[in-house]
Amino acid sequence: MKQIDLYCHCGTFGHAWDPDPWEGSKWKPEFGTPVVVRCLHCTSERRDVIGTNGRLISRKYWHPENYKFDKGMRPSRDEFRLAWIKYYKRSIKEVKKEIRDASRKAD
Repeated sequence: MKQIDLYCHCGTFGHAWDPDPWEGSKWKPEFGTPVVVRCLHCTSERRDVIGTNGRLISRKYWHPENYKFDKGMRPSRDEFRLAWIKYYKRSIKEVKKEIRDASRKAD
């Protein structure tokens, strides 16, 4: 699968942050309260540190190893959209085929 296909959803719509605290993160700040949310699609993490007064002290992002494109190679938003449409159409066709195959086996 091409790199653009792996991340076309996030490149098109932005990340889908899971609002529930993600317990699996190995990241722990030196001070403050850590708040980690994880993208449901690409597994990127947004790592916030919240102070005792509720203010955001810092925000950093962690991405999967192959998330970042080489310099000058990141697709445009339009290219991500086209990749997402192609991926979505392909996925719908695969699901329909699986349903047809399953119904044939049931007969």
